[in-house]
Amino acid sequence: MKVLKTLVLIGTIFCLFSLVSCSEDNETAPTRAELLAGVTEDGRSYFISSAEIDLIDLDGTLVLDECVTDNTIIYYPDGRYDENEGRTKCDAEDAPGSTGTWRFSVDEEEVIISINNETQVWTIESINDRSHRITRPTNDGELTFVLERFL
Repeated sequence: MKVLKTLVLIGTIFCLFSLVSCSEDNETAPTRAELLAGVTEDGRSYFISSAEIDLIDLDGTLVLDECVTDNTIIYYPDGRYDENEGRTKCDAEDAPGSTGTWRFSVDEEEVIISINNETQVWTIESINDRSHRITRPTNDGELTFVLERFL
């Protein structure tokens, strides 16, 4: 009888352990929208950590001035998009910031940003919970930004 009680106890512990293990496996991966904008009304803030340009006549990495790298870009879950000047402005006449909208293309491979009466379509090359890499064509080639989250 003592052996039976011990086996039942071990079996019960094993079953409980299995249930707890399985419940962790059922967590769903975040959607692209959650990766980009988060899930709270505060959205997610980014800065441009690097930029690359691939032009017909010139290839290379752009050296970004502080007036660009100190800017803040915020995606909100409700589709709002903010670009805010940092403490250093590239042009003294620059507004302190602009508000627009963002959305994904149907296949979620592109992010479409509408701001200041302009619409930009960026291809998402990579995205995770800390950064994203986006590319868009220009008149002379292609521009790539890596945006990293402020943590």
